[in-house]
Amino acid sequence: MQTTALHTIVDINDFPAGILQLRCDAERMKITYANDYYYGLFGMEEEEYSSLKPDEAGLQLAYNSDFLENADKTQIKAGEEISFYFKARKKNHELTYIGVIAKLIRADGETMIFDACAQCIDWIVNRLSNYDKLTGLPKIHTLNESFAEMMNGAGEGERFAVISADFNNFKLINEKIGGEKGDEVLIAFGKAINTLAKNRGCCCRVFSDKYVMFFQYSEDEDVKGDIENLIDGFTKKLRGEFDYCNFSVSAGLYLITAPDDSNLTLFIDKANIARKNAKLAQNAQENSCMIYKEEMKNELNRAMQITAEAERAIQKREFVVYYQPKISLKTKTVIGAEALVRWKKPDGTLVPPGEFLPYLEKSSFIKEVDFYVYDDVCRCIRAELDKGKEILPVSVNVSRVHLKDDDFIEKVNALAEKYDIPPELLEFELTENAFLDDEQSAVQILKELREKGFMVSIDDFGSGYSSLNLLKSLPVDILKLDRAFFGRSDLIENNAIVVNSIIDMASRMKINVICEGVETAEQVEFLKNTECDSVQGFYYAKPIPQEEFEGFKNKFDGKGS
Repeated sequence: MQTTALHTIVDINDFPAGILQLRCDAERMKITYANDYYYGLFGMEEEEYSSLKPDEAGLQLAYNSDFLENADKTQIKAGEEISFYFKARKKNHELTYIGVIAKLIRADGETMIFDACAQCIDWIVNRLSNYDKLTGLPKIHTLNESFAEMMNGAGEGERFAVISADFNNFKLINEKIGGEKGDEVLIAFGKAINTLAKNRGCCCRVFSDKYVMFFQYSEDEDVKGDIENLIDGFTKKLRGEFDYCNFSVSAGLYLITAPDDSNLTLFIDKANIARKNAKLAQNAQENSCMIYKEEMKNELNRAMQITAEAERAIQKREFVVYYQPKISLKTKTVIGAEALVRWKKPDGTLVPPGEFLPYLEKSSFIKEVDFYVYDDVCRCIRAELDKGKEILPVSVNVSRVHLKDDDFIEKVNALAEKYDIPPELLEFELTENAFLDDEQSAVQILKELREKGFMVSIDDFGSGYSSLNLLKSLPVDILKLDRAFFGRSDLIENNAIVVNSIIDMASRMKINVICEGVETAEQVEFLKNTECDSVQGFYYAKPIPQEEFEGFKNKFDGKGS
């Protein structure tokens, strides 16, 4: 038997590692020599190992699938190293993994001779197989094993919770901060939420930014509050570090009521349903945690169904834009309109807005619908301009989800430029509640819209509790007064005082006021007495198709419909 240089340095049978020589040709890898330690890795003597069939030894199979088939052997130079690992059965039939580092010592044509060193790497493979490479957290199958073990040992009355959590819009955030920083965020979040499970449960990263954990909790523990405090603190820190990103987390919580039931997959599914409902409730913009309730599944399925149908409907142009006229009480003329979306099915039936808008507003798809409306309005204005007709300004709604879009203003401006629409003919309405949710973003959008020449208004003004405080900082052209001030049947003097005060204050700030939701002649007379100039509501006209609106404004004589 030919020896290598290593043989002359030390007796390789005394070496504390598997030492072997390998011969590789076009078809197979063969061991030409190995020390006792190598055979001992399998619990065998040399004779026992040598008597194994080629497919039983395992080494050939590992090389056949890796080195022989995939490596370009002609590129390996003398002195270069390769590494690989293979799995095999020990004498006691236990599975083991062997790692090999081999150095090419010479090549005779297509035959290569390697000196190699081998060691058992079961612990490395176990780590790679059972733990997430990025975060170091257990993988889902390890979580299942830990859960089953804990539940089997649970005593009567012990409480357990399953949590599902992920970042909102993490893909977009990852693109902004880069993959390396994104990985750092995932690692940090894994460490943060793992603190809840430490010594009493288990936490894992399922994939991407999705995390699942379970843990035992005490009767007096506020699990939901603990989760909310954790994610609020974590995302606040991230927002401070990345002030150009809106980090937020949605979490779903399932409280296990029957500890004798150990179906973790079912529990995770329910926690996922709660998480998705939390995401919808906050429009995937803010931190939110919800506890699972049985009715959530039906609500989530309904939301998913409507969103899917809406995606199809927008492609087939089933959404249509209706216009509700705005009337001047002083000049008795139509001074503008509000564009409102309606869903017209192929059979001609109209889906009431209340049956689809609330669901779309809870998802990011409402942004697609909004821009569908913006495009249709701009197209109609352009058509009227081309005909030389008098054009009245049209208001459109801005859903709250747009507040977090960095490119919203750019997209709106591009649309106006596409149709060559004078910006003053478009009015963008934000509800007062949008300011209560995120005043800074809302005010910034208003400022940027006005800088581009667009009109801006606050819808449902007076429905919130901080309306007057907001006025001092709002760069706004129009206030749409909420009908709460004049919608009651017993219209009283105090209401008139409040409305007059708002109108007077707005006038001093050079802000116009329009009262919406006007439905009766009594309300019209009441508003006339308050010096209100403009109104909008069913008393004069319901939302109507664009063609009907053109006829309405031409024939309007100042009387109710």
